[in-house]
Amino acid sequence: MKSKKINLLAMFIVAVFSFISCGSKGTDQIYICGQTPEHHAFYYLNGVQKLLCLESHPSAAYDIDVKDGAVYCGGYLTSADSGKTIATLWKNGNAISVTDGTNNAILTDFHVKDDKIYCVGMEEDGDTYKKYNSYSYYENRNYNRAKLWIVSNGTVIRSLSLTKGRSDSRANSVYVDDDDLVHIVGYDHKRKYVGDEDSRKDSRYWIVEGNTGVLIKTEALFVKNGKRSLSPFLRVGQRATSIMTAASIPLIQTL
Repeated sequence: MKSKKINLLAMFIVAVFSFISCGSKGTDQIYICGQTPEHHAFYYLNGVQKLLCLESHPSAAYDIDVKDGAVYCGGYLTSADSGKTIATLWKNGNAISVTDGTNNAILTDFHVKDDKIYCVGMEEDGDTYKKYNSYSYYENRNYNRAKLWIVSNGTVIRSLSLTKGRSDSRANSVYVDDDDLVHIVGYDHKRKYVGDEDSRKDSRYWIVEGNTGVLIKTEALFVKNGKRSLSPFLRVGQRATSIMTAASIPLIQTL
């Protein structure tokens, strides 16, 4: 079966949508996932809506894929107990909690390969950082970490933070190649203190060894006039190509 996936992650007034088209010409089945105006995660199959969560607490689906007849969606549920968002993967409508609800987390993208599902997104690190800021008082906050989770048989077998320290980061897209190298793109916003919006913002490209979970490469992307710039919607995929910027830093561009 010929499969074509279009990764769109855009916030509209009432919904967030991602699309996939599966099938040959004239027989395509169109899958759409997102969030309803009532804040429920859903997906459409050829115009028929299927809700992924009926709870009153908010949920959303950010990505969708079909593999061997199974429909996968990724996004988040909100815990009724803690009110925290839980990074969630759905397989044929059945929810798999990728995080435990202790810290806020969302799942933004995933890649299904063999018996494993490689999921990325962000999760609060749970640690509190204290340091005098520019206004000479203590800050007290958590930071978001770009994350990779590997799921097998409904269980998270590996969880990896891609950043550390005083920064907010998020992974937006993931692809696993034939050598089981996990390619991830997203961003990292390093801050000097709470409310600091002028610190360095980098688009990031990470490579993780899929069998061991070892982070083997981190690069900043997009260099313009000698300065790095942020592209939060950078995507990586099977049709991505590597090109070079003027500063000779690899740039991943989806065709």
